[in-house]
Amino acid sequence: PEILGDHKPGFLFTPNFLTRKGKRVRNKAAKISESGIPVGLVSGDTEGSRYLPLHAALAVRYGMDPTEALKAITLYPARMFKLDHRIGSLKRGKDADFVVFSGNPLEMTSRVQLVVVNGKVVVDNRQKGEKK
Repeated sequence: PEILGDHKPGFLFTPNFLTRKGKRVRNKAAKISESGIPVGLVSGDTEGSRYLPLHAALAVRYGMDPTEALKAITLYPARMFKLDHRIGSLKRGKDADFVVFSGNPLEMTSRVQLVVVNGKVVVDNRQKGEKK
């Protein structure tokens, strides 16, 4: 932060953002995020993208703010690649594939309720009898 001043570039972290020294776990993503710099958690390949919520949950487990962790897998990477006018958040007019969970998306006990891709429901696990 001292070097960058007011300029806040984003940092992208692959899943190795957690390091261990003895019994102590260091969360590099949380440390950078705490200084007000946007953090993106990335998988490194398309196959690994399904693990991004797990990486965000681990970031929270080891000290990252939950809201910042969710932004780290949605809005912040979109901003870093200058795509936030189209993706990264839910807003009328933006492209959005999205998942609705039964609870906090960063909790491992939350279950997928609904998946929408290209405007079409592709997975619907809601209880029968609920409005669809």
